[in-house]
Amino acid sequence: MTRYFNSHFLLKIIKLVFFFLCKAKVKCLQKQLGFLYFKNVFTEYRKQLESIANSLQSFYFNLNTFNDLLLNHNEFGQIFSQKTIPHFNCLIDHNQQGEKNLKIFFAPFTLNSFSNNFYYGLIKASSFYLFKTKIKLEKLNNFKNNFGYLIKSDDNLTKIFSDFDDSSNEPEDLCLSDDIFKSTYPFTIFLSRDMSIIQLGDGLAKQLSNMITENLNFETYFQIIRPKMECINFDVLLMNQSTSFLIRIRNSQMDLKGSITYLDETDSLMFICSPVIASLEELTGRGLFISDIPIHDATRDIILVGEQTKAQEGLKFRMEKLKKSIVQAQLDTEENKQKNIELLNMIFPSDIAKMLWRGEKVEARVVKNVTLLYSDIVGFTNICSSAQPIEIIEMLKRLYTDFDNVIGLLDVYKIETIGDAYIVAGGLHRPSKYHAQQIAWMSLLMMYYASKNYTPKHNEIKIRIGIHSGDVMAGIVGVKQPRYCLFGNNCTITNKLESQSEEKRIHVSPKSKDLIDEINGFEFESRGREYLQDDRETWFLNSYKNSKLSNEHNLVLHIKEALKECRI
Repeated sequence: MTRYFNSHFLLKIIKLVFFFLCKAKVKCLQKQLGFLYFKNVFTEYRKQLESIANSLQSFYFNLNTFNDLLLNHNEFGQIFSQKTIPHFNCLIDHNQQGEKNLKIFFAPFTLNSFSNNFYYGLIKASSFYLFKTKIKLEKLNNFKNNFGYLIKSDDNLTKIFSDFDDSSNEPEDLCLSDDIFKSTYPFTIFLSRDMSIIQLGDGLAKQLSNMITENLNFETYFQIIRPKMECINFDVLLMNQSTSFLIRIRNSQMDLKGSITYLDETDSLMFICSPVIASLEELTGRGLFISDIPIHDATRDIILVGEQTKAQEGLKFRMEKLKKSIVQAQLDTEENKQKNIELLNMIFPSDIAKMLWRGEKVEARVVKNVTLLYSDIVGFTNICSSAQPIEIIEMLKRLYTDFDNVIGLLDVYKIETIGDAYIVAGGLHRPSKYHAQQIAWMSLLMMYYASKNYTPKHNEIKIRIGIHSGDVMAGIVGVKQPRYCLFGNNCTITNKLESQSEEKRIHVSPKSKDLIDEINGFEFESRGREYLQDDRETWFLNSYKNSKLSNEHNLVLHIKEALKECRI
């Protein structure tokens, strides 16, 4: 099991150990601590460390850039600071014998015995584990105001130095003219030891063409944004060769990112930079063109990728907008579909409505066990002759609204209304063993609500109703305004019973009475035998009372109790 210790607690233990050891042993222990620290880091991050460089010089030269990434990282930048991450610099040294050695030195803040001894072990370990090379280290005191080590090795020198060749250092041996160099590297700056600008690339010369004066000092035209420097001179810049620079052109506010290279043959510094430009608008806003940026420069790719990303984002935005509009259209279509289905369900039985919505042909059919109700308003013609049309419409609207509410309560089907005629069927839109009782209750409630509605002359509305049960032929008639119509002898009988009924009376056929009497509580009165062709006796339905309720409860409550018992 891995255990983690508090760093402050660990440092207290180390200091306590150092306190009881002699100075020589403390020094040895500090070096060993640096060696073991790198060994543990190497064990954990071997793949990442081996990918940084192929030589000890390149490793420490590029380690600062890696540390800069940590400092700029959202998470690690809060943990580390400039004071906690070491800053390494490398220089190649040629002694009098012509031997080539490497100098690694550190920033001034590391000038304490523990840090220096710790880095001694760390450098040895990095050479041993990364490059399988044993090295010797000599302490360098006050080397350019820094502390460091001179590294020597009798082993493989290619593992120590980044380059190992005997190329000429003479400028005249360079087979590249100034003009070609300035056009190939348009964003370069050459500085002499007094920080004067010796030469500019074509791109920078174009940017500074209106600014150049007799004063060619570097700081007149440029400002170093990163790294932070209290004093800027040749030696300070030389010590930061391994650091990534961010330079800003004064007045134009254009930023350049790059690094410094020391030119030994001319004792000068060369900034190799690229403009920090993320978009095409920013490029043209700086007065630059893509042709001003070298083909080998990654800035071209950044700009083009940025434009491609912008185009993709624009396309993505349009696609998202189109997707939303399609989804909304689908939702609107589905909503309209549901409205149409609901409308069809209000006009036709649900199974017929589905067939019509799907565009299927609806065949006429015989529906068995149906109870029909026909009704009309007594003296409707006289009412119409004594009132305005709008008054008649308002009267029918109030009356039929009450009737429609009862239809929903009893789950029966309204076939149609023609003038004062109101036709209802039970067991038509869905089979029901209580279809006769449902229509009987419907007729009683229609009488109840008709008595509570009035004509324009404030007289009570009087209706008459006929009820009969049997089989009917049902089908869709018409194409433009299709109607669900019923046909057959039983429709004729129901209509005859209604026309021969009396005002405020419900005329019931014997067949319907037999079905209605299957449930107790209905009260009938004989009408006689002269109203049907076969001389069967017809009846008047007078009332209904549920046995569970008293006479004090109104008709609506009695019927609702019955519906609860029948589970309708």
